[in-house]
Formats: sequence, structure tokens, C-alpha cells
Amino acid sequence: MFTFYRVRFVQIKSVDDFVVSVNAALRRNEEAAQLDHAASRLECYDVVETKGLDEEVEKLIKLYSNLDITTAPMPGCPKDSLRTLLREGDLKLRDAATSKVDRYGILTYLIDQKLLLCLKLHAEIIYD
Repeated sequence: MFTFYRVRFVQIKSVDDFVVSVNAALRRNEEAAQLDHAASRLECYDVVETKGLDEEVEKLIKLYSNLDITTAPMPGCPKDSLRTLLREGDLKLRDAATSKVDRYGILTYLIDQKLLLCLKLHAEIIYD
């Protein structure tokens, strides 16, 4: 009788472990899909205005102005660390002079180790 319960316990534990691993894999896939969607919404960007600068400076700036939020290694983290998108949304800014709220001009992404503030290029600005 004791061995029957022990076998049952081992079976239940193995099924639980399997379900936990499937849930973790599905969660990782969802997080990767969210990050890929956010990365597809970001276009290439210019860090600073490079007109009138030396060619060497322009090359160095272009070398470091690529933003890859999906596969680039995270500074200070192990190479196998997975990056996840924690929050995404519009930032509301209030103009001090007119007291109007600009809701759709800036898009924010909170990733594990970064906060990205992105200006929409073709934004329809709605004022309250």
C-alpha cells in the first residue's frame, strides 16, 4: 500500500514539473513576442545631429547608434540573461504655458535595464 502512494506521488510530481516547464516556456515565448513587437515599432534613430562634424566622429557615432533591444547583450548581466519588456505606453506631458496635455507625442518602453523615451515621428497630437 505504501509503495502505491509513493508511485502516485512521483507521478503527480512529474506531471506538476512538466506543467511548470510548459508554463515557463509559454511565458518566455509571450515575452519574446512582446519584445519583438516593440522592436518592430522602433525605427532607426539619430543620437545627435551629425551635420558639420568630422567624418571620424560621424563613423563613431553611427557605430554606437544602433539600438537592438532583442538580441544585444545586456551590460553587467550574464550572456544568457533574457530581456523582457515590462511596460509600454504613452507619456503624458503638460505644457506649463498653455496647460494643455500632449498624450501621444512620446512613447515609453520599460525594459529590464532600460527606459526608452521615443518621440513619435508622425504622431497626431491630441490636447485635453
